[in-house]
Amino acid sequence: MTTSPTPVELAFALMREGRIGDAENLMTRELQAATDRSGPGSPEWASAQCDLGTVLLNADQLPRAIECYRYAVSAPPRDTESRKDQLTYRLNLGSALRLAGRLDEAEAELRRGVEERLEFYGRAHPGYAFGLEPLAALLRQRGDVPGARQVIEEAVANLWDSGHERVASALALRAVIVHAGGTGEPLFVGWHQLPDDVVEEIGRSVTQLLDDDDPAAQPLLTSLVAALEERLGVDHQATLNALAALANLGRVLGDPSGRVEAIERVLASYDRQGRQEEAVMAALGLAMAQDEAGDAEAALHTYASTSARAERIGRPELTSQVLRNWGLALKDGGHAGPAEHRLSEAVSQARRGADHDMVGRACVALGLSSSTTVGWRRPARSWRRA
Repeated sequence: MTTSPTPVELAFALMREGRIGDAENLMTRELQAATDRSGPGSPEWASAQCDLGTVLLNADQLPRAIECYRYAVSAPPRDTESRKDQLTYRLNLGSALRLAGRLDEAEAELRRGVEERLEFYGRAHPGYAFGLEPLAALLRQRGDVPGARQVIEEAVANLWDSGHERVASALALRAVIVHAGGTGEPLFVGWHQLPDDVVEEIGRSVTQLLDDDDPAAQPLLTSLVAALEERLGVDHQATLNALAALANLGRVLGDPSGRVEAIERVLASYDRQGRQEEAVMAALGLAMAQDEAGDAEAALHTYASTSARAERIGRPELTSQVLRNWGLALKDGGHAGPAEHRLSEAVSQARRGADHDMVGRACVALGLSSSTTVGWRRPARSWRRA
């Protein structure tokens, strides 16, 4: 028996289709229905306010989302369940205020939420730790690293002792905070006691917490890669994902040599595992990185070897993609004749396949290569995450 989606699930489905206005209208009607049924200030009304706030938050309408969360928090709880819901509403309010940059208000709401959670759950319950983690993140953002460290250590201890899965995100935040403190302490501790899936989640969470514009993110991510290699192995997908993130960060921070090295490690892993198509994509990323590092000769050599890889696989769309990128690199290097030859081959290969979009891209690249328009530049390319 299938379960009908909730209104908020339908709203998010509409948002995924780009129908933001329809999603908002749906939740506004739900709020009005709850008001008509149960009255303003009721638990049902508060729940609908929260749902509307969440949709608005994801539609980048922060001021209106904050207003909805404030309404939700204002509703007096009538029983244990509505009291628990109110704690969630306050957490949402504090988080939304933080996103809006209203850090004083955010800290006040999050601290009040921690106090209320302590009173409701007790110090040993995971529900208490759920309020500590966002407070620690806010304190780190405000530069209060010692305060953030104290709060996150309590959250980690709570979630660890209770065996709760959210210990992964808390440990990730702890690593970021310890790194910010510059004490030289180990960032990742106790991993041998954790299941593989929890360690993988820590890796994902750390990469999500990184500030790509902060040079300090690079040594943190390097430490993460080393920890994942030791715990899960050099060929584990979590390790490769972290290396891919390190490569992308190298581009943002202007470290072409570090970017090249990270991609070479991913490529070597795919070759060891016999993952041929992933190896082709990594090799394309390596060629782009070498080009951006100013080593055009190495890049063209990598494109040539990557083309041979793609031919061995025998998938026309993949071969076309490699030839297209190779041709564009040749054009940028002033090799007009070889460039046009490779791009013509890219069109021929694409037409052998079933991907009409790939045909269009190859034709556009060939047309631009043949154009005499002055000032055209190929758009910047980035290597996707592993």
